[in-house]
This record gives sequence, structure tokens and C-alpha cells, in this order.
Amino acid sequence: MRYSRIIALALVLAFLTLVAAISSNALGDMLAPTTATVTLSRAKDVQLVGHIGGPSLATFVQGPYTYAGFGLELATLSVSDPSHPTRLGYVLLPGVVQNIEVAGHYAYVANANAGMRVVDVADPVNPNTRE
Repeated sequence: MRYSRIIALALVLAFLTLVAAISSNALGDMLAPTTATVTLSRAKDVQLVGHIGGPSLATFVQGPYTYAGFGLELATLSVSDPSHPTRLGYVLLPGVVQNIEVAGHYAYVANANAGMRVVDVADPVNPNTRE
């Protein structure tokens, strides 16, 4: 009985929040199609000039190199010629690459449930983990 009252109270609060958002037009602003229209109007100017790899959750560009996460792999790519990206090397990590930050010769990788990994990228052909 106690939990049903808590659930009912939560539903009432959610409903009141929705009513307040609609009355202040905040919900209408969030659902307005203007953002999508602007994005789509600019999308016609985008051209694919090169492609490498598959789905990626994380990339980082530093100078002529791009560091990309493809699943468990941190790949180093040369983008000195953007129309022809070249895969230079890679290292396999214990978890999915979710975020990458590069400072100096080190890539700091958010590695799913495996925590953060530090990868030495001084030699882009042979990146290696630092334990």
C-alpha cells in the first residue's frame, strides 16, 4: 500500500511538470523543427571525401593524425591527405573505446568497464599500452 502511494505521487508530480512545461511553451521550444531544418539545410554542403573503418564511438584529431576507437581497437590514422585516410597502426584494448584525449605522445582512453587506459602513441605505427 505504501509503495502504491509513492508511485501515485510520482505520477502526479510528473504530470504537473509536463503541464508546467506545456504552459510555459518550454516543451514546444524543445520540439520545434527549426534546429533540424537548419542542420538539414547545411548538410547539403557536406561531401564524403574519404572513408576508413566502421562504427566509431570516439575520435580525436591532433595534427596529421586521427585516433579512432573501433570497438576494442584504438587505431592511429594519417589524415595528412583528408581524401585518402591511411591506417597506420592499432592496439587492442580490453574494453570498447568510448572516449579519447591525446596530450603529447599519450592517448588517454575511456575503455568501458576496463577503466582508463594510457596508450603511448609516439610511434603511430606501433601504439602500445602503458601499464
